Amino acid sequence: MQGQKNRQELEHIGKRILGASRDELYLSMRFLDSAFASLPFEMNLNTRVLATDGEFLYFNPAFLMKQYREEPVAVNRAFLHSVLHCVFRHAARPKEQDAELWDLACDIAVEELIDSMEDKSVRRLVSDERTELYGRLHKKLKVLSAEGIYHCFREERLPLDEQLRLEKLFYVDDHSFFEAPKRETETQDSKEGAGGQNEAGDGEQNGQQNENRENTGSGGRTRSREELAALARKWKQIGESMKTNLETFSARAGRRAGGLLASLTVEYRETYDYPDFLRKFTRPREELRLSEEEFDTAFYTYGLSLYGNLPLVEPLEYTEENRISELVIVIDTSGSCQADGADEFLRDTFAVLNDSGLFARNYRVRLLQSDVKVHSDVLITSAAEADELRRCFRLYGGGGTDFRAAFEYVAKQRENGDMTGIQGLLYFTDGYGTFPEERPDYDTAFLFWRSDYEDIPVPAWAYRLLLKKQPNGGSKYGGR
Repeated sequence: MQGQKNRQELEHIGKRILGASRDELYLSMRFLDSAFASLPFEMNLNTRVLATDGEFLYFNPAFLMKQYREEPVAVNRAFLHSVLHCVFRHAARPKEQDAELWDLACDIAVEELIDSMEDKSVRRLVSDERTELYGRLHKKLKVLSAEGIYHCFREERLPLDEQLRLEKLFYVDDHSFFEAPKRETETQDSKEGAGGQNEAGDGEQNGQQNENRENTGSGGRTRSREELAALARKWKQIGESMKTNLETFSARAGRRAGGLLASLTVEYRETYDYPDFLRKFTRPREELRLSEEEFDTAFYTYGLSLYGNLPLVEPLEYTEENRISELVIVIDTSGSCQADGADEFLRDTFAVLNDSGLFARNYRVRLLQSDVKVHSDVLITSAAEADELRRCFRLYGGGGTDFRAAFEYVAKQRENGDMTGIQGLLYFTDGYGTFPEERPDYDTAFLFWRSDYEDIPVPAWAYRLLLKKQPNGGSKYGGR
């Protein structure tokens, strides 16, 4: 009885401390009001600090009382740290291959944001170690997102001792409560492992149970995939609302929020599958194929039965569908552009040419290589030609960048009667160059491999898309 009373008192104290912290943060960060309201407090002694699973903010009262006595700002920072994990959906997305490195990247991304904030409720002296790391990462990334930091560490093969040092430097909350859906490959592995003993019986049943109830955090809660998806959607709506709020009503407050708006812009930029994006360039055209919607089989079969081999209505030999018949792809071959990125982009493009069904039967794709002038112009009219080009593709150029050269080349070809049916132009580039001022009479998209493409002054009449590498090998394109 006494133990239950003590527990209730501890929970009450912990909630009061977090409530006071939330109120102080809210006074200067009202754009976070929906995020604060969406994370109720719950005491949980399975954690030594704070933790969240996206639905609750769990706390250890002993930690809160100690921190509140010694440094109240530390409580504010820890509270905001966990909230930002939810806003950026760190608690509800599949972890990367190296889970420990991914957790570290999430912590660094959130702490860099908080360290950049000017508000006194979270402001404290930033250590030289943190400042040095932020500067090193900013040389590669304009916005320090968790995904970008993770891939930087992976590329430079961060030593284990350095990783452990950084984990200690940036440790704030407990990530063991994160309940993210497993990646498709992980789920498949679990099914195969479960089905190994009895492939047709218990293994299949266990595999299904693993798929439906695979997420159990340290808090003891188990959520289905549907529940986790609903939680992710909730935080996506909160994040998008915050972004809109910072861009409009809370613009002045946003200036005190450091790089929060830039980070939200990167996190919540619209994304497309590559085939979905290419549909923007399709136009209605007639395809030589039976139109099931318009063909009435009743008269056709009646004629056959009445006259033997004379149908009353012949089947239509065409149907109107949205297809791409002529497209121009330009590869930036300037010295600052990376050949590996161009090769990967072309591989994805050729795969779409062969498999998506977006292109007309007799399509024409012109592949240009250009820096300050066009060095190569190759016509592709079939899957076989696309495969052959992919195998022997090489870059020409290496000079500066002037995007106008490619557009002028296309305009000249059209004056000569070529490229007259062009439906769109895709320009793969790093963004360093001079853009044309006048809009052409066809749709244009600039595709960037740089993560900081938001700063590139793309003309208002063009799409701008970011090429992102996906862990499963697929291609997502984020854009406006």
